[in-house]
Amino acid sequence: MNRRWLTRFFLLFFWIGCFYPPQARAEGCFGVNVDALDMDSLRNNDYVAAYLTSRSPGIYVEKYISNSGEIAARVRLTVTRMDIGQLLFDKNYGFQSGLFRSEDIYLPYGQNYAVPYLITLYVENWVYAFPYMQLMPRLAYNGACTYGAMLGDYQPALAYSWFMGTMLDLDQLRVQGAYSVPICASNAFIVGDAVITLSGERLSVTLRFLPEANVELHQSLVYCITDVAQLHTAEPSRLSQQAYQPGEAIDVSGARSALLYMPLSISYDSADLNGFSYDLYGDAWLDRQIALWNENLLSAYEQPLIMPDPEPAYETGYPAAMQDEWAFETQASETEDDEDGTGLPEFQSEDMYPQELP
Repeated sequence: MNRRWLTRFFLLFFWIGCFYPPQARAEGCFGVNVDALDMDSLRNNDYVAAYLTSRSPGIYVEKYISNSGEIAARVRLTVTRMDIGQLLFDKNYGFQSGLFRSEDIYLPYGQNYAVPYLITLYVENWVYAFPYMQLMPRLAYNGACTYGAMLGDYQPALAYSWFMGTMLDLDQLRVQGAYSVPICASNAFIVGDAVITLSGERLSVTLRFLPEANVELHQSLVYCITDVAQLHTAEPSRLSQQAYQPGEAIDVSGARSALLYMPLSISYDSADLNGFSYDLYGDAWLDRQIALWNENLLSAYEQPLIMPDPEPAYETGYPAAMQDEWAFETQASETEDDEDGTGLPEFQSEDMYPQELP
């Protein structure tokens, strides 16, 4: 290897480091160019977050080996999941020259947290090791609603996926003025809260999302049902109750409680969000939700029925109006027309036909 070749070699490395970004996002995968990495900054969290972190399902690695097909080096690549110490990928590529690029390596996602990986590239006796952080992907068009009992736990016939509804104590809200309820998404994360305000007899709902969730709202429907006995389905397309939008005023005059049902469709980032758990039998607040539902349901059956006063009955068994219209005289059984002794005039067949006037 002469000095002229070495000079060209290092100039090429300098050009790559200056103009080729450390990472490039191919469709569906996250690419890392090893020559462009600052190896002295790999322990810096900010550097790793900026250049070695993504939500992509896969990763690939690139490195310049040589500028001649006659000069080749043996290459090996490994991928290790660091939190559990599991080797996920180990491949020998044999002798490589020019620009080496691995295939797309798809990695399994963790649950609701970032997964740390160690990527190690061996080029002959040189070892290039660097971290890679895989974040949870952005969740698109997922369902969300306010926290409360699942609709199927209020009434089994209302079961609709995992969606929940919040029973509002309107008497308490009239005194308190406003309170907030968490907004849950994907039956897994808290993405914000809903502020419920009652001014006079007008109720309104305002949505507040966490900045780290980066929420995109696709659909928002607000139902406030003051008589839960009238709720027969939870599918928005089949609901007969009026749908409102967040911020709209809803009249709740005279109601003591109501079901707030708010099916949302959102896209959001879940990596930095807190999860939530649902335990119908171990949560005092959910116990109160069920109690409010039952109180609302029973109130519909405790209302007195108001019936109109009946018309007074007479001896004939007909109301007075019918008595006046269809009054008749009883015929004496001794009349000449009562030959059969029934007390009724004898029926003449010719009476069925028109008679000639005299």
